[in-house]
Amino acid sequence: MRRTLIALALAPLLVSSLFGFFALWAFPVMLLVTFVVALPLTLWFKHIQRLNWWIALVGGVVCALSYIVLNALVPLTYGVAPNFDRLINSNNVAYLGLGMLTAFVFWWIGIFRNTAYPFVPRRFPVSALLAIPLFLGCGWLNRSLMETYDQGRVTHIDVLPTKDQLPGQATVQLTHGPLVRAELSETWMADFNGRCVHVENRWSTHRFRRIYDVDSLFGGNVNDC
Repeated sequence: MRRTLIALALAPLLVSSLFGFFALWAFPVMLLVTFVVALPLTLWFKHIQRLNWWIALVGGVVCALSYIVLNALVPLTYGVAPNFDRLINSNNVAYLGLGMLTAFVFWWIGIFRNTAYPFVPRRFPVSALLAIPLFLGCGWLNRSLMETYDQGRVTHIDVLPTKDQLPGQATVQLTHGPLVRAELSETWMADFNGRCVHVENRWSTHRFRRIYDVDSLFGGNVNDC
């Protein structure tokens, strides 16, 4: 069990090093999630004698999902409702990939060929090569879900944003692109008609497709877009 505990600490350290300087922030968070979520899971999987590589990856997904849910609920501490429409995004896909990668590194260091787990085959499983396209798929999905930013002019307010009916909608002529429908998330955006705005293109969890959001007006009373 000593080797397992060392691996539980070492795997987050090795994976968090991918963040470079930001590992100073990432490692403590990953270590906390590891010992709060992954350690009990490891003990349970050991009890039921199920600790193959793909079981470890499932545990990594559970750890990542735990962090994603808690991170999504952080606004509640400020008295603000969580925005679950942004739950599916590039960052959360990256967290899932990192969770699985950390779990695989942990399995390799702490479980594979460990005499404390006689029920785990000592021969390297060829099926573990399936983890490669899985990680590559996470990387592709991460890039696909990344937010992009543009600018344009609001040509028409289609639906006024109100406290009872949010969000509103506006037609925006992008500076170097087509005419698009974009959402207005705040009531003070009702006077954006004819103004130059910053626009975000992102994935909407509720609609399960990419949408445009009007972020803000141009600063400094600039109206040349």
